[in-house]
Amino acid sequence: MGRQLTEDVEEFRTAADPCLVRDPARSTLLLTISESIRVNGAAAPARFGYWRENGTAPVSAGFVQTPPLRPLLGPMPDRAARELVPVLRAAQPSLDS
Repeated sequence: MGRQLTEDVEEFRTAADPCLVRDPARSTLLLTISESIRVNGAAAPARFGYWRENGTAPVSAGFVQTPPLRPLLGPMPDRAARELVPVLRAAQPSLDS
């Protein structure tokens, strides 16, 4: 699986920025929230995720989650979305409620 999860905003931005800036209009929330956390910090740990085809290709998807809110997804290939669902469910089963 090519999905990486982190609470490190710098890791997320370093890996995901090339993907996010290719489509800034559709990635506005991910860019804005992660930049706000980068500059101001977060009241609670935020979760970030990014996805690479086969784990080695350039990043082609990302998400940001600031608990207790649900994850905000950026544009992503269908395969990335399918792989993300079980990862998020395992990390936070309450998303189904």
